[in-house]
Amino acid sequence: MPSFPRLASLSRLVALGAPGILALAVGCGGVTSPTAFEEDSSPLEDSTLDDTAVDDTTPPDTAVYDTTPQDTGAPDAGKPDTGSTACPASVPVKGATCSKNGLQCQYGTDPRIGCNTLATCQGTSWTITTPAAGTCPGTAPTCPAKQPTGVCTSPGEICGYGTTSCACSCGPLCGPGSTGYWNCHAATTGCPATPANAGTACPTSGATCTYQCGDGGARQCKDGLWITANGGPCPVSTRKVKDGIAYLDAAETDRIAREVQSMKLASWVYKGALADGRTHMGIVLEDQAPGSYAVDPRSNMVDLYGYSSMLLATAQSQQRQIEQQKKEIDALRGEIDAIKAELRAGKR
Repeated sequence: MPSFPRLASLSRLVALGAPGILALAVGCGGVTSPTAFEEDSSPLEDSTLDDTAVDDTTPPDTAVYDTTPQDTGAPDAGKPDTGSTACPASVPVKGATCSKNGLQCQYGTDPRIGCNTLATCQGTSWTITTPAAGTCPGTAPTCPAKQPTGVCTSPGEICGYGTTSCACSCGPLCGPGSTGYWNCHAATTGCPATPANAGTACPTSGATCTYQCGDGGARQCKDGLWITANGGPCPVSTRKVKDGIAYLDAAETDRIAREVQSMKLASWVYKGALADGRTHMGIVLEDQAPGSYAVDPRSNMVDLYGYSSMLLATAQSQQRQIEQQKKEIDALRGEIDAIKAELRAGKR
């Protein structure tokens, strides 16, 4: 996984291992590799990458952005939908008649999820969804000609190179204008390397391909056409969306603190397509205890939210130790003061 400054900072906190350690809880937003989405689980905050990238000389896969028979033109007010179950050649007029309820048609070539216009047939009329203000700054980025490595400047951009998917990710706290790193993975069998435009043909009915968390972060193959789908929950902390809440007691936080103290910090350089000429620092998934909150085994990633929460548990455990030691020291000082008083009084 590329090592982001925030993750490196958290890792250095582990290395301190001293009373008073601070912990930071963070949210999400990282882009994950396309995987067959099976069920919702705790989402991840930072990606640990595998080494399955293909030769970086493979030309970029632009088929996923082929909008045929669509185009990127403005809505054609003179050509309302005629009731066909296929997507109109251009963006239909909002409110125009359509005949296939639920049909989705996407228009555009922006490689960022959520940055292309989506037309949906609701009932018997078209609704049009355009990118929210501020979510897709500037012009649509262009995918590099060859499989990229190192720094990227368009977070959320997903590019395909043969069967390899490369996502520009800057971790859980990134936003428009942030700088990130290219993360490349082999696409899951049956999934395009990049998100297909809704309304284009798909080969395997029922297939679901997840590219990132949140609304529109996945694609499903339905009736021979791709439709947008939810990519699973991004980290949300409100009680309204949580079930089975169980607060950790002192014994559990002490156990987690011991686990954190036993974590081995490592430095490394990435190889192959991930090589970026930098030395990184952090933890290695295979070194962690079974069932560790720091690991998301489903996606082969570091669960940054769980990882940072473990540091909070460590700080709480250490604070209890500090308070207990303070009480013991105060008691000893009281005994010493009493002995001194007796000595001054000649009682000893």
